[in-house]
Amino acid sequence: VLRERKKISFKHPVKSLTIITETQEYNKGLEPLLGYIQDEINVVDILFENDFTKYAGYQITPNHKVLGQKFQKDYTNTFRKQLQELSEKDAARFLKEGKLIVNGHELTNEHLSIKYIVKKENLAEHHELGGESEIKILLDVSQDEDMKLKGIAREIVNRVQKLRKKAKLNPDDNIVIFIGYNQDSQFIRPAVESKRSFMEGVLRKPFYTVERKPDYFDEIASEDFDYEDEQFKIVICKNNVILNKNNLQVLLLSDREFFSNKIFL
Repeated sequence: VLRERKKISFKHPVKSLTIITETQEYNKGLEPLLGYIQDEINVVDILFENDFTKYAGYQITPNHKVLGQKFQKDYTNTFRKQLQELSEKDAARFLKEGKLIVNGHELTNEHLSIKYIVKKENLAEHHELGGESEIKILLDVSQDEDMKLKGIAREIVNRVQKLRKKAKLNPDDNIVIFIGYNQDSQFIRPAVESKRSFMEGVLRKPFYTVERKPDYFDEIASEDFDYEDEQFKIVICKNNVILNKNNLQVLLLSDREFFSNKIFL
């Protein structure tokens, strides 16, 4: 939900997630799950904070209709005034204990509701605050250049995976993946150049630009895609085996990196 407010896809990593709770036991219980949470939310760091009042204040809202029906004549102006004078500490205590004594009467969730008021002066534009009950979360959706490039790389990987599925390929099929894009690309090109190893690690297949695709590679599937008004093309080829010794020697001399990745063998 917090990502949706900022219109940031889950494929794009964000800087940090801060879990705000006064319960240290809750934090300890989360420790074995931190890696899973980081992957699911796609966040670089997970932090812990125990003071929610840094970011927001609590406010009690009385249900005057219910209170009037329950206490009738006892629901006096004095009673109402005491409700109006309830402090943020009273609200925090009510949130923790689920009850509060006002004007000699015990009030519960039936009579009172709690909401928090965000302290905008303490939150940057790239912060989003949310959560329920005693647990709140603060998401820092800021991104540096490296995080943005990794997000674009994830988008490319997602397109490749969809094309593999469309072509009914199995994970262990012997294939090579190529990508084509305009040389003046502002998004796709820098992402491919800086995150190629990351994409190969996720795809578990060799990944190159289309300029390096040999003519004798059999094309299995290809498709054009758009990203931020940029076009790019994914081509999936069968990893053909070259048996001509002379050709192998030429390839080895002309493109050692391509050959060292065992693209032909």
